[in-house]
Amino acid sequence: MVVTAKSQKTEEGWIFLRPFTKELWIAMIFMSIFTGFVIWMHESEKNPEFKLATILWFPVSTLFFAHREPIENNLARIVVGTWLFVVLIVISSYTAILTSMFTVARLEPSMVNVEFLKKTHASVGCNGNSFIVRYLVDVVGFKKENVKRINSIDDYPSAFQNKDIAAAFFVTLHAKVFLMKNCEGYTMTGPTYKLGGFGFVFPKGSPLAFDISEAILKATEGGEIQMLEDNMLSSNNCSNSLNKIGEVSVLGPKTFRVPFILSASVSVVTIFINIFSRYREYREHMRLLLEHIIIWGRTVIDNVKNSIRTACHFFWRIYGKGVKKPDDVDRHGTIELAIQNITPS
Repeated sequence: MVVTAKSQKTEEGWIFLRPFTKELWIAMIFMSIFTGFVIWMHESEKNPEFKLATILWFPVSTLFFAHREPIENNLARIVVGTWLFVVLIVISSYTAILTSMFTVARLEPSMVNVEFLKKTHASVGCNGNSFIVRYLVDVVGFKKENVKRINSIDDYPSAFQNKDIAAAFFVTLHAKVFLMKNCEGYTMTGPTYKLGGFGFVFPKGSPLAFDISEAILKATEGGEIQMLEDNMLSSNNCSNSLNKIGEVSVLGPKTFRVPFILSASVSVVTIFINIFSRYREYREHMRLLLEHIIIWGRTVIDNVKNSIRTACHFFWRIYGKGVKKPDDVDRHGTIELAIQNITPS
């Protein structure tokens, strides 16, 4: 179905979300949180300004290049540099698409619903000698008096301008030819009805039927028919974009899969490097701690041995040989003199 197209600019309130699909917005949020976590993991040990709340704030601030937190860890700097590269690509694409949505006028069909045409008893046009007339009346359900017969494809523009018809029904190839000749103001919309199509008629038993069918099949499978159609329809100077609904294409996750994979890969590699570095530091710390424990244990054991030896020697002096005279002073003389002072003579 071919109808007139009207130019319309978008006034939607949530248009700022339309440049990206929902999946891409979710991917951006996930990548932002993941990048913030990686940076926090690298910086939290030696940089007190990086707290847990920075995981959410830092990636958001980088979207506007407004981050002020100092980066001291080299691994964190690598992650930030890669993320800023991704942000630059995403922001540039978002700005370009949003600008197009605000400034570029879009072509929208004036009529998109066949049921509305039937309920309002609107007149539609088609080739008077075509089987489409009978199909519109018997199958689609238009009233016979509302189907206008138009003999030439060149008469449709005047019929649209004079409000004689609200829509025109063509065979698909005829519709493409009409849109090729009439560059502006028309568009193809609505449902497409599957009919029998075109064919060649030969006398019964004609040997040409098989040869022609085989030739058409080869041309179709080889893409020659599609190439011929494209060449014929593209010979006109009209832009095909003017004949379609002027929707600005939106971007999904697949568009930025390479930058996202690059950023995620760099982050994962730095995580492993950080874990390996911390493991080495932890192992060195445990080795030093174990050495200190061993030295402390040996010191304690030596002190206990010396205490036991001193106690044994002391009791042996008292109960084994009796109390020595004051002049019998050895290395334990101080203790023995103290005992003699309290022992009766």
